[in-house]
Amino acid sequence: MVNDLVLANLGKNGFFEVDVINRSFPIFNESIGEFSFKKTWFYISQYVKAHKIFKRDIVYIAIGLTFLGVLKDAPFILLAKLLKKQVVLHVHGNYLRTQYELLHGLKKIIFHYVLSKGDKGIVSSELLIDNLTPFFSRDNIYWMPYFVENALNDISEKEVVNTKTIRILYLSNLMKGKGVFDVLKALEILNDLGIGYEAKFVGGIDVENEEEVMSYLEKNPNIKYCKPIRGKEKKEIYLWANVFALPTYYILEGQPISLLEAMMAGNIIITTDHAGIKDICSENNGFIVEKKSPQHIADALKTIQQNLSSYQETMVGNHRYAKTNFRPDNFINQLSKILTD
Repeated sequence: MVNDLVLANLGKNGFFEVDVINRSFPIFNESIGEFSFKKTWFYISQYVKAHKIFKRDIVYIAIGLTFLGVLKDAPFILLAKLLKKQVVLHVHGNYLRTQYELLHGLKKIIFHYVLSKGDKGIVSSELLIDNLTPFFSRDNIYWMPYFVENALNDISEKEVVNTKTIRILYLSNLMKGKGVFDVLKALEILNDLGIGYEAKFVGGIDVENEEEVMSYLEKNPNIKYCKPIRGKEKKEIYLWANVFALPTYYILEGQPISLLEAMMAGNIIITTDHAGIKDICSENNGFIVEKKSPQHIADALKTIQQNLSSYQETMVGNHRYAKTNFRPDNFINQLSKILTD
């Protein structure tokens, strides 16, 4: 999404000419940093596009978080430095420093060498700056939050007030680290208490957990599962919901864009104090629950269900907060300033 936005908007004012090399492997899998022949072939096919670097003054890279991820980006970084281009590395996550500290010997040397070739580094949250301090001076590290895609930016304030019945949305990859099982177990607690609700789970299912996830979904009649959606469909499902649950503790998590999107739609947030979340979300936006705690999630949902009409102010407040702080033009303006600073 960031690449699409960069391509569409950075060149609008005529100051930048932009080319994109898409290095995002299109198949979801929860495993991180593992070797794959399919991935290797995909990245080799992208290296032939490195000739675009010759024509540009700045190379902006959404850097990988693992050793293999950094290694696949190394040819672009090193070629750019050889050609005396400015290299800006953007970290979309919260694992880079952890990975560096876990490495030893030659791997650690290579990892540091490649990343230290960057001229500037960007993270999504002030809480995540330490990811880059082993490789950059503090003066060359910047932070800026993500944005809500344009399809959701035209949501109006009157659309976000939804207090008829509790409707719970989980929209992310259905994987253990994102807290999917904690939400599913919390809903079972609500069932046992006789508390009514509707729930939708939206996203790709990790193959390693598919059987277990589906068993939960199939035995709970209050849950509907939807495959990944975009654009108008995503907007409609956020507006259908009034509660958004993402109790993540995912090891790579940086700043979940889905939380920003949910707030734009006025959803009451249930999440955790993990990675950079506290920079964008607090108790003012809903509930910060303990990690891996279905009971705490159930308690929050019960509180909302019993007092749903009183959360109208939270719904409107979340929408206004997201509308002010997480617009695409905010992101582009900040990125432009960093690139030209």
